[in-house]
Amino acid sequence: MSVLSFRIKSSDGTGVYTVTASRNSGFVKISCDCPAGTFGTHCRHRFELVSGETKYCINPSRNDLAELAAMVDLTPLRGVMEEIVALGREADHIKRRLAALKKTAARIMATGE
Repeated sequence: MSVLSFRIKSSDGTGVYTVTASRNSGFVKISCDCPAGTFGTHCRHRFELVSGETKYCINPSRNDLAELAAMVDLTPLRGVMEEIVALGREADHIKRRLAALKKTAARIMATGE
């Protein structure tokens, strides 16, 4: 059984949470001790770490990050995470486009042009 631990800053930067990844018999479990992670719901600490985002990670070991990536690569989680990242980018693009169209609509309503 292989176990990795990462310390991750909280969203507001005042706290620190621990993300733990363990591999046992080909299965990978990734948990976080933040409130969301404790309940097994969406936790940005786990999602960002697994998707390769380490800006909130405190002194991450390159070896541990590489081992985590290798653990995830052997599971269906890799494909799911890639789709989440792609959809997030697409959603960001749609939000920007929507905001621009709302500004255009407001201008047309205000000026009649």
